[in-house]
Amino acid sequence: MEITQDPDSGLYNLQGGSIFDQNNNILFQMSSVSSRLNAPALLTKPEELKSEVFSPNTAGVLKYGENNTYPQGIRSIVEGNNTLDAGIFRRANSIFANGIITKDPDGNPVNYGEFTKFKRSHTSFASQIYQQICDMLVFRWSPMEYFFDNKGEKVLGIFARNAEQCRYGWDDKNKVLDGTIWMDAQWDKYGMSIPKTAIQRPLIYESNFAVESLKERIKYKKYVKTIQFPHTKNGYPKSSIQALIDMGWIDISNDEPRYIKALIQNKATVLTVVKIKDWYWEARFGKKEWGEMTPTERQSKKKLEITDFNKMLSGIDNAGKTLIVDVKTEFLQNRSANGQIIGKTNFDNVQEAWEVTFLEVAKLDGSISTYANTARKEIMFGIGLDWMTGGGPNQENQTGGSAKQQSKTIELILDEFLRTLICEQFYFIRDYNGWSEEMEFDFNLPNMPTLATVNPKDRQITASDRPS
Repeated sequence: MEITQDPDSGLYNLQGGSIFDQNNNILFQMSSVSSRLNAPALLTKPEELKSEVFSPNTAGVLKYGENNTYPQGIRSIVEGNNTLDAGIFRRANSIFANGIITKDPDGNPVNYGEFTKFKRSHTSFASQIYQQICDMLVFRWSPMEYFFDNKGEKVLGIFARNAEQCRYGWDDKNKVLDGTIWMDAQWDKYGMSIPKTAIQRPLIYESNFAVESLKERIKYKKYVKTIQFPHTKNGYPKSSIQALIDMGWIDISNDEPRYIKALIQNKATVLTVVKIKDWYWEARFGKKEWGEMTPTERQSKKKLEITDFNKMLSGIDNAGKTLIVDVKTEFLQNRSANGQIIGKTNFDNVQEAWEVTFLEVAKLDGSISTYANTARKEIMFGIGLDWMTGGGPNQENQTGGSAKQQSKTIELILDEFLRTLICEQFYFIRDYNGWSEEMEFDFNLPNMPTLATVNPKDRQITASDRPS
């Protein structure tokens, strides 16, 4: 994390927008991840469109966010927050489970040769499904590219395109989607202009009798079919983490490590307080000499003394050195100018010339940790991850195995709609390619029995029967 100091104010600027006042030990939290979503694109000169066989009548894109870089901003926010990044990874693993399998109409697992051959034609079929799951979790939609044979009679393969790299084609004249999609990785550089490297594909947009309709109009070897969660927006849905951004939970989660690092880096200067008595300077340099010095000379002497003091206290090499502090007893207090002692003297009554105190380090047990832990739970909830199965922020209030199993079961049930959306694509491919009509698709999910589902007589723990 980058930390810079402003030369005028002396305040420390922390990456993300926060400011730390080392003199008063105050952190001003002004970071806002929402600003990344509206960051202006680095525009370059528009270049000619790359011809890719397919040439529609329009060449515009539907703006994705204020500057057409909304998904890029979302991606940077996800990658910059450990709870989001790791949580989405765990969610995707849970949804994918053991991958897609085929079943017969009665729900029994069956290996159909057509689908097995289709999967093996891909370098990594699982990666395509996994990418699609991740995009659905973050962006709530996913574009899948379909590859057809030369005659357009068979779907030969699929490839999951990253949602943040795709833009719907837009007919600006008629203000409607033009039935195409643009794919490129440089929208943050071009803004609304279409990069010369962008690839345009026609969409499979039929909602009824999709197989029959596409076969009647198919002209190209590559099409894109999208799936998405239902939403009210025209075009792109809002990201699943948008509410977390708007409510500030991600800001709170991001600021906690910055605050801790600022405390660690600045505690040597913030937590030490030194008070020097006024009479010390006369005792140190002599009453007459000190009285004859100009204000500038006195200030110079004080700075030199402080510099020597800081050198002695700071640094690993100086650890363990003895600090000598002058004290003033009643002998000095009661002595007159000519050296005579006035009144009764108590030599045990002393007054230190230098008072060195150390303030208690700001603790993270109350406010900061509590808010940060709440933020983590809100983030987990926002992406559909139950903290009981995902692990508590500080492992507090951990529950037993049965509660975790129930939480996991609920999670598997709630994810069934997403799995259904993904499987529907393969029904389209099945019917288009003419595979067996009895072929059904499903995800191979884990079964986690607990003591609650095991017959009491079978609960006895037995030794492993594996050979030693």
